[in-house]
Amino acid sequence: MSTKNKGEHNFSLQAFGHRASVYAIGNITVLASPFLLIPLYTHFMPRTEYGLLATLLLSGNFLTLLLIAFNGMALVLLRLIAYLSVKRGS
Repeated sequence: MSTKNKGEHNFSLQAFGHRASVYAIGNITVLASPFLLIPLYTHFMPRTEYGLLATLLLSGNFLTLLLIAFNGMALVLLRLIAYLSVKRGS
């Protein structure tokens, strides 16, 4: 019979290190792949088209950041309005 209580987990530092290294290698691969593919892109695309593609992707990333910031700001404003309405009602 096991002496572990329900909900307890066996924590192994070695297993954690293995999982963390797999996660880190995956992240590094994802981040390095666009850099490593530049020669392939420029071989099949003229440099001007690749520059246009890079500009388009960078603009998309910037727009995504703006939208995330806008959504966060909207949430903050809604919480402020709710807080002020409750405070005035008290």
